[in-house]
Amino acid sequence: MLRNPISVRGASLYSWENSPSQRNLLETLRHMKMEGGEGGEGGEGGEGEHHRLLGRAEVQEYKDSVTRLKNEGDNDETLQLYKEAVQKVLQL
Repeated sequence: MLRNPISVRGASLYSWENSPSQRNLLETLRHMKMEGGEGGEGGEGGEGEHHRLLGRAEVQEYKDSVTRLKNEGDNDETLQLYKEAVQKVLQL
């Protein structure tokens, strides 16, 4: 089932903004940052950190792979792109 769908020409498309995937990734990245001992600008996080994290190249790649997977379904190509994006964003 698609979450946060947007109707475009009768098709329902997945929306990344404020999706569970976006929120879960932000939470994971914040935990990784705390465990890694990285200092943040300003320390607190909030909106600035939110935008900084979402602007990272590997996060954009993850966003694109999740969106494509949700919109096109799972096939060899979308699953491979998603796998690679997860490995990059989690630094595996």
